[in-house]
Amino acid sequence: MTVDLASSAELTFLFTDIEASTRAWDRDIAAMDVAQQRHDVIVRQCITAHNGRIFATAGDGVAAAFSQADEAVGAAVDAQRSLLVEPWPDEAPVRVRMGLHTGVAIERDGDYFGPTVIRAARLMSLVDGGRIICSSATGAAVGGRLAEVHLLPVGTVQLK
Repeated sequence: MTVDLASSAELTFLFTDIEASTRAWDRDIAAMDVAQQRHDVIVRQCITAHNGRIFATAGDGVAAAFSQADEAVGAAVDAQRSLLVEPWPDEAPVRVRMGLHTGVAIERDGDYFGPTVIRAARLMSLVDGGRIICSSATGAAVGGRLAEVHLLPVGTVQLK
């Protein structure tokens, strides 16, 4: 199923980043290349399986858009579960931080712009690898539609 994200009024954005990847690349470039490729496959499969679309990649992370917040959260949870059980090489351990935010964004040439996108990226930077953080906007948009996922309040944070 293909979703026309450009016509959606509200989207949920997922940003990911491999924690400490520069050190891993410096330690063993060949091992990290293999780990990065495996990471990419896992994250892409989970995003696609939950009707998301990757619209940007940078370094070792991805940015994806979803028309439904519960699909974005489901993709993040499935990706973390898959990444956490993957047998990573000791030279290139992969722990991924993820951030989600829901709101309106401007779509232009297949990319997204605006404060919603920026907030999703900044939220991601607040957590350690292996963790997912979502805004209260995403939590409200999900509601109770993900019975197997429990959102825990962690307090209020002032983003730049």
